[in-house]
Amino acid sequence: MNLLKNKPTVKRYVVQSVVAVAVIAFMLVFDLVTKAVVEGNMAVGDSVPVIPNFFYITFIYNDGAAWGMTVIMPLVITLTFIALAAFLLLLFFPDKRKNMLFIVAMAMVTAGATGNLIDRLYLGQVRDFLNFFIFGYDFPVFNIADVSLVVGVILLVVFLIICLVKALSQSKKEKAKGATDGASAADNSDTANTANSDNNNSDSANADNNNTVAADSGKSDAPSDEGDKPSDDGGGGE
Repeated sequence: MNLLKNKPTVKRYVVQSVVAVAVIAFMLVFDLVTKAVVEGNMAVGDSVPVIPNFFYITFIYNDGAAWGMTVIMPLVITLTFIALAAFLLLLFFPDKRKNMLFIVAMAMVTAGATGNLIDRLYLGQVRDFLNFFIFGYDFPVFNIADVSLVVGVILLVVFLIICLVKALSQSKKEKAKGATDGASAADNSDTANTANSDNNNSDSANADNNNTVAADSGKSDAPSDEGDKPSDDGGGGE
């Protein structure tokens, strides 16, 4: 198995898995404990001011999904299981492009979905208690699981933006490198052509010189007309 042969990949996979399990366990326990404490000490509808006119602990049962919104129960459970399945697939099939931000984000989404799913399976509804008034607006009551879900989604968006920026930057670098390589190749081609032209000119000059030397040598070796002509004095008789 390639995963076992690549030790750095195995180490990274183990670290990512440990971080993911730790984040899920912490957020899930935090959510369930706070729900249990509020439920055990407050009646439904009770509200305790923490910061007057801003933050209250208000205990309610929510029949909807997150943030007090009403949806169909089977749809909520189905979407939750889809989120869990997607996380497990991404976790157990590691990719070198994944980093710790992605792992933490998916872990928080999974913890939030699981926390509310447990309430729905055992109680048929979700326990909410965090109540904020923002600029006079009574924001829907929510819980720690909702916070984990929203923060996880925000981190996923940040992760996707970072990946997009890196991809665009890498694409620009590759284009710039391609243009530089093309210009360098053109320069090298021009240099090679110039060198070949110079070599051809040099060979032509050498050939002309050789032909000139050969012609001069042929002239010097030719017999003289006066030396070959017989003398008139030596050939006469009495």
